[in-house]
Amino acid sequence: MKKKVILLSLDALGNADFEIMAKLPGFKRILEQGTWCSRSRSVYPSLTFPSHASIITGCKPAGHGIVNNYILEPGQEPGRWYHYSGALKRKALWDYAAAAGKTMLSLSWPVSGGADIRYNLPEMNPAKPKIWNAANFAAQMGLFFSHGTPSLAVKNLLVNPSLAKAWFLGAQPDLDKGIIKLFLKNLRQYSWDIALCHIYGMDDAKHCFGAESPEAREYLPLYGDFVNRLADFVDERKKAGEAITLMVTGDHSQLDVTKAVCGNMMLAEMGYSQWKNGKLQSWDAWMDSGDGMAYLYIREGIADTAAAKAMIKTIARKFKAHPGVAKVMYPEEFLPLGCGSDAALVFEAAPGCGFDGRWHSGAENSDYSIPNQYKAIHGYLPDIPGYETLFFCYGQAVRPGEIQSMSIIDILPTVCDWLEIVPDTVDGRRIENLLEKQI
Repeated sequence: MKKKVILLSLDALGNADFEIMAKLPGFKRILEQGTWCSRSRSVYPSLTFPSHASIITGCKPAGHGIVNNYILEPGQEPGRWYHYSGALKRKALWDYAAAAGKTMLSLSWPVSGGADIRYNLPEMNPAKPKIWNAANFAAQMGLFFSHGTPSLAVKNLLVNPSLAKAWFLGAQPDLDKGIIKLFLKNLRQYSWDIALCHIYGMDDAKHCFGAESPEAREYLPLYGDFVNRLADFVDERKKAGEAITLMVTGDHSQLDVTKAVCGNMMLAEMGYSQWKNGKLQSWDAWMDSGDGMAYLYIREGIADTAAAKAMIKTIARKFKAHPGVAKVMYPEEFLPLGCGSDAALVFEAAPGCGFDGRWHSGAENSDYSIPNQYKAIHGYLPDIPGYETLFFCYGQAVRPGEIQSMSIIDILPTVCDWLEIVPDTVDGRRIENLLEKQI
């Protein structure tokens, strides 16, 4: 039988969602007939773009190079996302697939712009402000033409401008519903060996309303129905001689917050950066926020000096004393975790807190803490109890039962092993006893 893989990412799917999901048709079906892990670990930082790069490379962020959602550009607002696959320092699943002569289909996968994917609509849109008009519609289509598959964009978006608008604006739940419809249609319309899909409406809802809010939980029935329809497709294609393995994964969870620590304002007070009218003018030290964590960078040219080393120690003491900071880590502690290796320090936020790198007038009067712009965030250390994400697997080759322990970096080597592709040495490991080799 011909082996194939469908890999679906449900952004912000967390351990706290499991009890509800277990009662929904698609997920209940997998719990009865497939395999699952209710405590799958994300990576550090547990952010969308680093996590999806880790899923698709099998490497931690320091290895693949996507160490935050945004490119490091101190003072740049808004920041530029890591949309392009050229930023990856390690091979991705699409590179291995192309080398093995396998065809891929991908909808809305982060860090896939310009990737070697036969049918690709990457997660990317033109720069803000997000104003929907003819010019921005053309710009959106131009991005897909330049960094995706033009024919796929024409057949799916040019003839459906309402979906193109939802894609551009990130309008939920219309965007998730549209991508689900497209994915199910394209699975039948095109010939493929590996199909990727990423939807993120629940992530948006958790940010806006809270990790366990009714607004976020409203997405679970939609996702359960989607997974059930994918399982139907897997069973249907078995009769056509195809052995499809369906994998459903989260990328990270979320935790509720109330405050944000304005770290760059703290650094300015210490004399390590200069601002004017809320705009960065110059800096020797910069805090790069990853929501639940943050990096400290030292300006190139002074990083190895004695003065810089003294500066780092002073900053570490200052941040460690702040009630919104749970942990200050030096390289010997954070490098094994796999986060960015160019940082001088890494800060982990205290429960209920996150980080904000922007200037907020008045924050200096309240220990540099402000109300968080979100109700829930992510980015935190992935081993926090209850902060784990989820993994489900369904198909005729799947050995039923529960996986006790795994990480999202284990998905790439498991997919490659199933498809008889030999990947480079990666941080993840094949999930043992998940799939039968002979079918």
